[in-house]
Order: sequence, then structure tokens, then C-alpha cells
Amino acid sequence: MIAGPPNGGKSFLALWYAVTNNLPTLYISADTDKATTLYRSLAMLTGDKVDDIEETFEQGADEAYTPDLHRISNLRFTFDPTPTMEDISSEVQAFEEVWGEPPDIIVIDNLMNVVSGEGASGWQDMMEISQFLHHLARKSEAAVLILHHTSESEGKAAYPAPRKAIINKVSQLPEVILTVAMVPDEGLYRVACVKNRSGSHDPTGHTYSTLYVIPERMQLFDDHQKAQLAASRYSYV
Repeated sequence: MIAGPPNGGKSFLALWYAVTNNLPTLYISADTDKATTLYRSLAMLTGDKVDDIEETFEQGADEAYTPDLHRISNLRFTFDPTPTMEDISSEVQAFEEVWGEPPDIIVIDNLMNVVSGEGASGWQDMMEISQFLHHLARKSEAAVLILHHTSESEGKAAYPAPRKAIINKVSQLPEVILTVAMVPDEGLYRVACVKNRSGSHDPTGHTYSTLYVIPERMQLFDDHQKAQLAASRYSYV
């Protein structure tokens, strides 16, 4: 599970992971529309600004990005805003029928958009969906990444939230839970491991790693110097 407040960088991290690895991936993008996902993916691949890519597409000159799209040929997206568990099962089955094997990665963006019974707003609904996804991970042997929200009233927005801040406390089933916080104006992206069934973790979120971002270009770096060099290079392009 990748958890954080609204605009905290949950989708950023999941999409970056999918795009940069280009493994067979089924990305259930219920929270973000097709165009936005496309522009962000291309920014990750090229380092171009998201706004510039959008303008290029609006002007009908999008063929310039065709070679870049081939670089993420293993990614498949679905953009149903309210998928059910049955819909997700059907998408996984369709992926396997087309490609001959299930996806290596399944991203659910995000848990609150998945529909169960009367909706996914309550603890019981979210637990039912989490149990389904837990079973799906075992059955398909895929890495299932669930994106979810944390309470905005817990902690400071610039720092990862504690495990107790996860909405509806659905933290029992995920093997690993990361809480994230992005500070775009400072180019900072903080990640805390608040649950790790097989290793060290800190449920308070006080122990975190700091990454570095250029948000308008959807670039992520594990080293401050690399981020500064990239920013300098982009300023001359």
C-alpha cells in the first residue's frame, strides 16, 4: 500500500515505478483520467514539462512522442472511475488471455474508487476489497500496489503520516505500507515505511527517506546532486 493525503504524491510514485520499470503491468487508473496519465507518463520518459506535452497534443503534433510510447509497451491502463472487484478480475483475465501470462504488477489507483456493495466508503467495504486484492496477489503472483488516503488531520503535510492515519484503518493485509509526502515547492519527496511484515519499519512515520523531484517534469531522483544537475540541464533546453 502507498498511502498519503490528497496531492501527496501517491499516483506519482506508482506511475513512476510502472513507467521506469516497463514490466507487464495492469494499471487501474480510477482516480486519474487518460489524458493526464498520458502526459505524466511522457514527462517521466522525456523530462519535458507536462504542460508542454499537453500543448503539443492539443496542437496535433503528438507523433513526436510515438517512439517514447514504445518504451512503455508493457503497460496497459484502464480508466473506469468506479471499478468493481468483478471488473478488476475481468481485466486481469483479459490481460492474461491477450499476453499469455498475468501481469507482474497490478496498480489500484485508488482504493476509495473501487466499488463493493453499497460503495467503498466504510471499513467493512474496504476490508472486503482488501481481502479480494490479497487473494488476487496470491493467485496471480503479481505485485499488487494499492493506493489509499491518509487523514489530513494527522501530522504535518510535508512529512509522511503514521500508520494510524490510514483512512478506515485498513492496514492489516498489506505486506508493506509506505506513507508519502511531496513538497513540490521545495522539490522534496519523503517516503516512510510504516509497515513491513518481513523487515524493519516505523509505524510513526518519523523514520523516512528523502527523494528529490522536479514536479513539472515528473522526474524523481534518489540523490540531491542528480536532481540539481538535471534541473540545470533542463534550464538550457
